[in-house]
Amino acid sequence: MPPALQPRQTRHARENAAPFPASSSAQKPSTTFTKSHQYSSSSFHDRLRAGLRDRDPERAKRVKAARERKATRKAAKDAAGKDGKAKKKNRTKPAMLEFDLPPGPADVDAEETAASSSKIRSFHLPRFLARRDIAEDELGVNAELLLSVAPEFASEGTEGTTLEPGQLAYIRDVMKELGPGLLRTVASASVEDMSKTTLVPDMVLRLNDQGSDYPPPTVLLAVYRTPSTSPSTTATQVVLLPAHTNVLALYCSRIPTLPPTPPVPAHVVDSESGTLDPSRVRVPVQPLRLPSPSTFPQLLSFLYTKRADNLSKALLPPGPMSATVNAASSTRAQATLLAQTYTSQALLKHAMDVHGLWSNATVLGIDDDPLWEVIENTWEILMWSLALSVGRPGIMAVSEDVPPEASADGKVGQSSRGE
Repeated sequence: MPPALQPRQTRHARENAAPFPASSSAQKPSTTFTKSHQYSSSSFHDRLRAGLRDRDPERAKRVKAARERKATRKAAKDAAGKDGKAKKKNRTKPAMLEFDLPPGPADVDAEETAASSSKIRSFHLPRFLARRDIAEDELGVNAELLLSVAPEFASEGTEGTTLEPGQLAYIRDVMKELGPGLLRTVASASVEDMSKTTLVPDMVLRLNDQGSDYPPPTVLLAVYRTPSTSPSTTATQVVLLPAHTNVLALYCSRIPTLPPTPPVPAHVVDSESGTLDPSRVRVPVQPLRLPSPSTFPQLLSFLYTKRADNLSKALLPPGPMSATVNAASSTRAQATLLAQTYTSQALLKHAMDVHGLWSNATVLGIDDDPLWEVIENTWEILMWSLALSVGRPGIMAVSEDVPPEASADGKVGQSSRGE
Protein backbone atom coordinates (compact mmCIF):
# COMPACT_ATOMS: atom_id res chain seq x y z
CA MET A 1 0.00 0.00 0.00
CA PRO A 2 1.34 3.48 -0.78
CA PRO A 3 3.10 5.13 2.17
CA ALA A 4 1.10 8.34 1.92
CA LEU A 5 -2.62 8.20 1.24
CA GLN A 6 -5.05 11.07 1.05
CA PRO A 7 -8.54 9.59 1.33
CA ARG A 8 -11.56 11.32 -0.08
CA GLN A 9 -15.09 10.03 -0.25
CA THR A 10 -16.65 9.71 -3.66
CA ARG A 11 -20.12 11.01 -4.43
CA HIS A 12 -21.01 7.51 -5.48
CA ALA A 13 -24.03 7.49 -3.20
CA ARG A 14 -25.53 10.56 -4.82
CA GLU A 15 -24.08 10.74 -8.32
CA ASN A 16 -22.50 7.55 -9.60
CA ALA A 17 -25.35 5.37 -8.42
CA ALA A 18 -27.90 7.71 -9.99
CA PRO A 19 -27.43 6.52 -13.61
CA PHE A 20 -28.07 2.97 -12.42
CA PRO A 21 -31.53 3.00 -10.82
CA ALA A 22 -32.99 -0.12 -9.33
CA SER A 23 -34.77 -2.16 -11.95
CA SER A 24 -38.50 -1.61 -11.83
CA SER A 25 -38.97 -5.26 -12.69
CA ALA A 26 -37.04 -6.47 -9.63
CA GLN A 27 -39.37 -8.37 -7.32
CA LYS A 28 -39.68 -7.47 -3.68
CA PRO A 29 -38.51 -10.27 -1.41
CA SER A 30 -41.38 -12.55 -0.53
CA THR A 31 -39.92 -13.23 2.91
CA THR A 32 -41.25 -11.10 5.76
CA PHE A 33 -38.35 -9.09 7.09
CA THR A 34 -37.86 -7.69 10.56
CA LYS A 35 -38.79 -4.00 10.53
CA SER A 36 -36.98 -2.93 13.67
CA HIS A 37 -34.65 -0.51 11.91
CA GLN A 38 -32.09 -3.29 11.75
CA TYR A 39 -31.35 -5.57 8.86
CA SER A 40 -32.33 -9.19 9.56
CA SER A 41 -29.35 -11.35 8.65
CA SER A 42 -31.24 -14.64 8.82
CA SER A 43 -34.07 -13.33 6.62
CA PHE A 44 -31.74 -12.22 3.86
CA HIS A 45 -29.81 -15.49 3.93
CA ASP A 46 -33.10 -17.40 3.88
CA ARG A 47 -34.03 -15.42 0.78
CA LEU A 48 -30.72 -16.39 -0.82
CA ARG A 49 -31.06 -20.06 0.01
CA ALA A 50 -34.67 -20.14 -1.14
CA GLY A 51 -33.62 -18.66 -4.44
CA LEU A 52 -30.77 -21.14 -4.83
CA ARG A 53 -33.12 -24.06 -4.15
CA ASP A 54 -35.65 -22.76 -6.64
CA ARG A 55 -34.16 -24.43 -9.69
CA ASP A 56 -37.12 -23.91 -12.00
CA PRO A 57 -36.98 -24.91 -15.70
CA GLU A 58 -36.48 -21.32 -16.86
CA ARG A 59 -33.42 -20.93 -14.66
CA ALA A 60 -32.06 -24.26 -15.86
CA LYS A 61 -32.50 -23.07 -19.44
CA ARG A 62 -30.46 -19.96 -18.70
CA VAL A 63 -27.68 -22.08 -17.24
CA LYS A 64 -27.70 -24.30 -20.32
CA ALA A 65 -27.64 -21.24 -22.57
CA ALA A 66 -24.67 -19.83 -20.65
CA ARG A 67 -22.75 -23.06 -21.15
CA GLU A 68 -23.56 -23.06 -24.86
CA ARG A 69 -22.36 -19.45 -25.18
CA LYS A 70 -19.10 -20.39 -23.48
CA ALA A 71 -18.61 -23.32 -25.86
CA THR A 72 -19.36 -21.08 -28.84
CA ARG A 73 -16.86 -18.48 -27.63
CA LYS A 74 -14.19 -21.15 -27.25
CA ALA A 75 -14.82 -22.49 -30.75
CA ALA A 76 -14.68 -18.98 -32.21
CA LYS A 77 -11.50 -18.24 -30.29
CA ASP A 78 -9.85 -21.43 -31.53
CA ALA A 79 -10.81 -20.61 -35.11
CA ALA A 80 -9.61 -17.03 -34.77
CA GLY A 81 -6.37 -18.24 -33.23
CA LYS A 82 -5.56 -20.46 -36.18
CA ASP A 83 -6.40 -17.72 -38.66
CA GLY A 84 -4.59 -15.12 -36.57
CA LYS A 85 -1.32 -17.05 -36.52
CA ALA A 86 -1.11 -16.87 -40.29
CA LYS A 87 -1.87 -13.14 -40.30
CA LYS A 88 0.58 -12.35 -37.52
CA LYS A 89 3.47 -13.65 -39.62
CA ASN A 90 3.28 -10.47 -41.68
CA ARG A 91 2.63 -8.17 -38.74
CA THR A 92 5.10 -7.06 -36.09
CA LYS A 93 3.03 -4.50 -34.17
CA PRO A 94 -0.45 -4.63 -32.63
CA ALA A 95 -3.25 -2.86 -34.47
CA MET A 96 -3.32 0.76 -33.30
CA LEU A 97 -5.26 3.79 -34.49
CA GLU A 98 -3.61 7.21 -34.58
CA PHE A 99 -5.69 10.35 -34.12
CA ASP A 100 -4.20 13.83 -34.45
CA LEU A 101 -6.17 16.24 -32.26
CA PRO A 102 -5.65 19.90 -31.39
CA PRO A 103 -5.94 20.72 -27.67
CA GLY A 104 -9.30 22.14 -26.71
CA PRO A 105 -12.34 21.79 -24.45
CA ALA A 106 -13.41 18.18 -24.12
CA ASP A 107 -16.97 18.70 -22.94
CA VAL A 108 -18.57 21.03 -25.47
CA ASP A 109 -20.52 20.47 -28.64
CA ALA A 110 -18.89 20.80 -32.03
CA GLU A 111 -20.92 23.91 -32.89
CA GLU A 112 -19.72 25.73 -29.77
CA THR A 113 -15.97 25.60 -30.32
CA ALA A 114 -13.37 26.03 -33.02
CA ALA A 115 -10.21 24.73 -31.41
CA SER A 116 -6.97 25.87 -32.97
CA SER A 117 -3.40 25.60 -31.76
CA SER A 118 0.15 25.47 -33.04
CA LYS A 119 0.67 22.11 -31.35
CA ILE A 120 -1.05 18.91 -32.45
CA ARG A 121 -1.30 15.93 -30.12
CA SER A 122 -1.23 12.42 -31.55
CA PHE A 123 -3.16 9.75 -29.67
CA HIS A 124 -2.56 6.05 -30.30
CA LEU A 125 -5.53 3.89 -29.36
CA PRO A 126 -5.93 0.12 -29.73
CA ARG A 127 -8.26 -0.92 -32.53
CA PHE A 128 -9.84 -3.54 -30.30
CA LEU A 129 -10.22 -4.08 -26.56
CA ALA A 130 -9.70 -7.80 -26.11
CA ARG A 131 -11.77 -9.84 -23.70
CA ARG A 132 -10.23 -11.55 -20.74
CA ASP A 133 -8.96 -15.00 -21.70
CA ILE A 134 -11.01 -17.64 -19.87
CA ALA A 135 -9.74 -21.21 -19.76
CA GLU A 136 -12.13 -23.96 -20.80
CA ASP A 137 -12.25 -25.46 -17.32
CA GLU A 138 -12.32 -22.11 -15.50
CA LEU A 139 -15.47 -20.93 -13.73
CA GLY A 140 -14.65 -17.26 -14.08
CA VAL A 141 -14.69 -16.84 -10.31
CA ASN A 142 -12.37 -17.53 -7.40
CA ALA A 143 -14.53 -20.17 -5.72
CA GLU A 144 -12.34 -20.38 -2.63
CA LEU A 145 -12.54 -16.62 -2.03
CA LEU A 146 -16.25 -16.49 -2.82
CA LEU A 147 -17.19 -19.22 -0.36
CA SER A 148 -14.89 -17.80 2.31
CA VAL A 149 -16.58 -14.38 2.26
CA ALA A 150 -20.07 -15.72 1.51
CA PRO A 151 -20.49 -19.26 2.91
CA GLU A 152 -24.22 -18.95 2.30
CA PHE A 153 -23.48 -19.56 -1.39
CA ALA A 154 -22.28 -23.11 -0.71
CA SER A 155 -24.58 -25.93 -1.80
CA GLU A 156 -26.57 -27.45 1.00
CA GLY A 157 -24.98 -30.62 2.32
CA THR A 158 -21.57 -29.87 0.80
CA GLU A 159 -18.36 -28.65 2.34
CA GLY A 160 -15.09 -27.26 1.04
CA THR A 161 -14.10 -24.48 -1.31
CA THR A 162 -15.53 -25.67 -4.63
CA LEU A 163 -18.76 -24.98 -6.48
CA GLU A 164 -20.77 -27.75 -8.07
CA PRO A 165 -21.44 -27.48 -11.82
CA GLY A 166 -24.13 -24.94 -12.55
CA GLN A 167 -24.18 -23.55 -9.01
CA LEU A 168 -22.42 -20.32 -9.99
CA ALA A 169 -25.06 -19.54 -12.61
CA TYR A 170 -27.83 -20.03 -10.05
CA ILE A 171 -26.08 -17.81 -7.52
CA ARG A 172 -25.63 -15.01 -10.04
CA ASP A 173 -29.23 -15.38 -11.16
CA VAL A 174 -30.52 -14.92 -7.60
CA MET A 175 -28.13 -12.07 -6.85
CA LYS A 176 -29.25 -10.29 -10.02
CA GLU A 177 -32.71 -10.03 -8.44
CA LEU A 178 -31.34 -8.87 -5.09
CA GLY A 179 -28.63 -6.58 -6.49
CA PRO A 180 -30.70 -3.39 -6.93
CA GLY A 181 -31.77 -3.55 -3.28
CA LEU A 182 -28.19 -4.04 -2.16
CA LEU A 183 -27.10 -1.09 -4.28
CA ARG A 184 -29.65 1.13 -2.53
CA THR A 185 -27.95 0.38 0.79
CA VAL A 186 -24.62 1.35 -0.79
CA ALA A 187 -26.13 4.60 -2.01
CA SER A 188 -27.46 5.39 1.46
CA ALA A 189 -24.10 4.89 3.22
CA SER A 190 -21.55 7.63 3.87
CA VAL A 191 -18.21 7.64 5.68
CA GLU A 192 -18.65 9.22 9.09
CA ASP A 193 -15.15 10.60 9.70
CA MET A 194 -13.25 12.00 6.71
CA SER A 195 -10.64 13.86 8.76
CA LYS A 196 -8.10 11.03 8.71
CA THR A 197 -5.07 11.57 6.48
CA THR A 198 -4.03 7.92 6.42
CA LEU A 199 -6.04 4.77 6.00
CA VAL A 200 -7.02 2.80 9.08
CA PRO A 201 -8.06 -0.87 9.39
CA ASP A 202 -11.75 0.00 9.71
CA MET A 203 -14.09 2.98 9.50
CA VAL A 204 -17.66 3.80 10.47
CA LEU A 205 -20.40 4.17 7.89
CA ARG A 206 -23.54 6.17 8.59
CA LEU A 207 -26.65 4.54 7.15
CA ASN A 208 -29.38 6.89 5.97
CA ASP A 209 -31.81 4.04 5.25
CA GLN A 210 -32.01 2.20 8.57
CA GLY A 211 -35.18 0.28 7.73
CA SER A 212 -33.81 -1.44 4.65
CA ASP A 213 -34.63 -5.08 4.01
CA TYR A 214 -31.09 -5.58 2.73
CA PRO A 215 -27.78 -5.84 4.59
CA PRO A 216 -25.58 -2.73 4.81
CA PRO A 217 -22.21 -2.59 3.03
CA THR A 218 -19.69 -5.02 4.46
CA VAL A 219 -16.46 -3.39 3.25
CA LEU A 220 -15.11 0.06 2.43
CA LEU A 221 -12.94 -0.09 -0.68
CA ALA A 222 -10.03 2.35 -0.74
CA VAL A 223 -9.47 2.58 -4.49
CA TYR A 224 -6.29 4.20 -5.75
CA ARG A 225 -4.55 4.41 -9.10
CA THR A 226 -1.84 2.04 -10.24
CA PRO A 227 1.37 4.06 -9.77
CA SER A 228 3.29 5.23 -12.82
CA THR A 229 6.90 4.32 -13.44
CA SER A 230 8.06 7.84 -12.59
CA PRO A 231 8.47 8.59 -8.85
CA SER A 232 6.03 11.00 -7.23
CA THR A 233 6.24 12.92 -3.98
CA THR A 234 2.54 13.83 -3.84
CA ALA A 235 0.05 11.94 -1.70
CA THR A 236 -1.92 9.22 -3.43
CA GLN A 237 -5.55 10.14 -3.99
CA VAL A 238 -7.93 7.48 -2.68
CA VAL A 239 -11.60 7.01 -3.52
CA LEU A 240 -13.65 5.43 -0.72
CA LEU A 241 -16.50 3.22 -1.93
CA PRO A 242 -18.82 1.15 0.29
CA ALA A 243 -19.59 -2.28 -1.16
CA HIS A 244 -20.64 -5.84 -0.36
CA THR A 245 -17.93 -8.49 -0.36
CA ASN A 246 -20.26 -11.18 -1.71
CA VAL A 247 -21.01 -9.10 -4.83
CA LEU A 248 -17.32 -8.39 -5.42
CA ALA A 249 -16.24 -12.01 -4.96
CA LEU A 250 -19.07 -13.21 -7.18
CA TYR A 251 -17.68 -11.44 -10.26
CA CYS A 252 -14.08 -10.33 -9.59
CA SER A 253 -12.05 -13.52 -9.93
CA ARG A 254 -8.71 -11.71 -9.66
CA ILE A 255 -9.43 -9.39 -6.76
CA PRO A 256 -6.48 -9.90 -4.38
CA THR A 257 -8.34 -10.43 -1.13
CA LEU A 258 -11.53 -9.56 0.71
CA PRO A 259 -12.48 -9.63 4.40
CA PRO A 260 -15.08 -12.23 5.44
CA THR A 261 -18.67 -11.09 5.67
CA PRO A 262 -19.81 -10.88 9.31
CA PRO A 263 -22.99 -12.83 10.13
CA VAL A 264 -24.38 -9.72 11.83
CA PRO A 265 -23.50 -6.09 10.97
CA ALA A 266 -21.05 -4.55 13.45
CA HIS A 267 -23.23 -1.69 14.65
CA VAL A 268 -21.48 0.94 16.74
CA VAL A 269 -22.38 1.38 20.41
CA ASP A 270 -23.87 4.79 21.13
CA SER A 271 -21.68 6.58 23.67
CA GLU A 272 -24.64 8.16 25.48
CA SER A 273 -27.22 5.38 25.63
CA GLY A 274 -24.79 2.46 25.64
CA THR A 275 -26.93 0.62 23.08
CA LEU A 276 -26.21 -0.35 19.49
CA ASP A 277 -26.82 2.47 17.03
CA PRO A 278 -28.63 1.00 13.97
CA SER A 279 -27.63 4.02 11.88
CA ARG A 280 -23.89 3.38 12.24
CA VAL A 281 -21.88 0.31 11.27
CA ARG A 282 -18.15 -0.38 11.42
CA VAL A 283 -16.65 -2.03 8.31
CA PRO A 284 -13.11 -3.07 7.36
CA VAL A 285 -11.14 -0.93 4.89
CA GLN A 286 -9.78 -2.83 1.90
CA PRO A 287 -7.15 -1.09 -0.31
CA LEU A 288 -7.69 -1.79 -4.01
CA ARG A 289 -5.26 -0.66 -6.70
CA LEU A 290 -6.83 -0.16 -10.14
CA PRO A 291 -5.78 1.47 -13.43
CA SER A 292 -8.84 3.76 -13.49
CA PRO A 293 -10.40 4.63 -10.10
CA SER A 294 -12.68 7.23 -11.74
CA THR A 295 -14.58 4.60 -13.77
CA PHE A 296 -14.81 1.98 -11.03
CA PRO A 297 -18.11 3.33 -9.58
CA GLN A 298 -19.84 2.68 -12.93
CA LEU A 299 -18.41 -0.83 -13.07
CA LEU A 300 -19.38 -1.52 -9.46
CA SER A 301 -22.94 -0.34 -10.05
CA PHE A 302 -23.21 -2.64 -13.06
CA LEU A 303 -22.17 -5.63 -10.96
CA TYR A 304 -25.10 -4.88 -8.66
CA THR A 305 -27.79 -4.16 -11.26
CA LYS A 306 -26.52 -5.94 -14.42
CA ARG A 307 -28.15 -3.12 -16.40
CA ALA A 308 -26.18 -3.05 -19.66
CA ASP A 309 -28.36 -0.27 -21.06
CA ASN A 310 -27.53 2.07 -18.20
CA LEU A 311 -23.83 1.31 -18.43
CA SER A 312 -23.93 2.15 -22.14
CA LYS A 313 -25.58 5.48 -21.37
CA ALA A 314 -22.88 6.27 -18.81
CA LEU A 315 -20.04 5.54 -21.25
CA LEU A 316 -21.34 7.35 -24.33
CA PRO A 317 -21.92 11.12 -24.63
CA PRO A 318 -25.38 12.19 -23.46
CA GLY A 319 -28.06 12.27 -26.09
CA PRO A 320 -30.20 9.92 -28.16
CA MET A 321 -27.21 7.78 -29.19
CA SER A 322 -26.55 6.42 -25.71
CA ALA A 323 -30.02 4.89 -25.64
CA THR A 324 -29.59 3.01 -28.92
CA VAL A 325 -26.25 1.26 -28.53
CA ASN A 326 -27.85 -2.16 -28.84
CA ALA A 327 -30.52 -1.09 -31.31
CA ALA A 328 -30.70 -2.28 -34.90
CA SER A 329 -29.16 0.91 -36.25
CA SER A 330 -25.65 0.43 -37.59
CA THR A 331 -22.52 1.35 -35.70
CA ARG A 332 -21.55 3.67 -38.57
CA ALA A 333 -24.85 5.56 -38.35
CA GLN A 334 -24.53 6.03 -34.60
CA ALA A 335 -20.90 7.11 -34.91
CA THR A 336 -21.78 9.60 -37.64
CA LEU A 337 -24.30 11.36 -35.43
CA LEU A 338 -21.82 11.52 -32.56
CA ALA A 339 -19.12 12.93 -34.84
CA GLN A 340 -21.54 15.61 -36.02
CA THR A 341 -22.59 16.51 -32.47
CA TYR A 342 -19.41 16.45 -30.39
CA THR A 343 -15.83 17.63 -30.73
CA SER A 344 -13.05 15.13 -31.22
CA GLN A 345 -11.75 16.05 -27.75
CA ALA A 346 -15.10 15.17 -26.17
CA LEU A 347 -15.23 11.87 -28.02
CA LEU A 348 -11.68 11.09 -26.92
CA LYS A 349 -12.61 11.73 -23.28
CA HIS A 350 -15.41 9.17 -23.49
CA ALA A 351 -13.11 6.72 -25.27
CA MET A 352 -10.63 7.03 -22.41
CA ASP A 353 -13.45 6.29 -19.94
CA VAL A 354 -14.32 3.10 -21.84
CA HIS A 355 -10.65 2.15 -21.91
CA GLY A 356 -10.38 2.78 -18.17
CA LEU A 357 -13.40 0.64 -17.40
CA TRP A 358 -12.01 -2.10 -19.67
CA SER A 359 -8.69 -1.95 -17.82
CA ASN A 360 -10.45 -2.33 -14.46
CA ALA A 361 -12.54 -5.27 -15.68
CA THR A 362 -9.42 -6.97 -17.03
CA VAL A 363 -7.40 -6.47 -13.85
CA LEU A 364 -10.28 -7.71 -11.68
CA GLY A 365 -10.85 -10.73 -13.94
CA ILE A 366 -14.54 -10.14 -14.61
CA ASP A 367 -16.09 -12.72 -16.95
CA ASP A 368 -19.52 -11.38 -17.87
CA ASP A 369 -20.84 -11.45 -21.43
CA PRO A 370 -23.20 -8.43 -21.14
CA LEU A 371 -20.38 -6.31 -19.69
CA TRP A 372 -17.95 -7.19 -22.47
CA GLU A 373 -20.60 -6.59 -25.12
CA VAL A 374 -21.12 -3.07 -23.77
CA ILE A 375 -17.36 -2.44 -23.77
CA GLU A 376 -16.96 -3.74 -27.31
CA ASN A 377 -20.00 -1.90 -28.69
CA THR A 378 -19.21 1.47 -27.12
CA TRP A 379 -15.53 1.25 -28.10
CA GLU A 380 -16.44 0.45 -31.72
CA ILE A 381 -18.85 3.38 -31.88
CA LEU A 382 -16.36 5.80 -30.34
CA MET A 383 -13.49 4.68 -32.59
CA TRP A 384 -15.66 5.19 -35.66
CA SER A 385 -16.88 8.56 -34.40
CA LEU A 386 -13.30 9.71 -33.78
CA ALA A 387 -12.21 8.54 -37.22
CA LEU A 388 -15.09 10.43 -38.81
CA SER A 389 -14.50 13.49 -36.64
CA VAL A 390 -10.87 13.86 -37.78
CA GLY A 391 -11.75 13.05 -41.39
CA ARG A 392 -9.96 9.69 -41.52
CA PRO A 393 -12.62 6.96 -41.74
CA GLY A 394 -10.25 4.86 -43.84
CA ILE A 395 -8.15 3.88 -40.82
CA MET A 396 -11.04 1.76 -39.57
CA ALA A 397 -10.48 -0.67 -42.45
CA VAL A 398 -7.98 -2.42 -40.19
CA SER A 399 -10.95 -4.14 -38.57
CA GLU A 400 -11.38 -6.31 -41.66
CA ASP A 401 -8.05 -8.14 -41.41
CA VAL A 402 -6.78 -7.81 -37.83
CA PRO A 403 -8.16 -10.09 -35.10
CA PRO A 404 -8.91 -8.72 -31.61
CA GLU A 405 -5.89 -10.58 -30.20
CA ALA A 406 -3.68 -8.05 -32.00
CA SER A 407 -4.73 -5.36 -29.54
CA ALA A 408 -4.56 -7.48 -26.43
CA ASP A 409 -2.18 -5.12 -24.66
CA GLY A 410 -4.66 -2.26 -25.01
CA LYS A 411 -2.09 0.43 -24.31
CA VAL A 412 -2.81 4.06 -25.07
CA GLY A 413 -0.07 6.46 -26.10
CA GLN A 414 0.22 10.10 -27.08
CA SER A 415 2.78 12.53 -28.42
CA SER A 416 2.93 16.19 -29.43
CA ARG A 417 4.28 17.98 -32.45
CA GLY A 418 4.14 21.48 -33.90
CA GLU A 419 2.14 22.24 -37.00
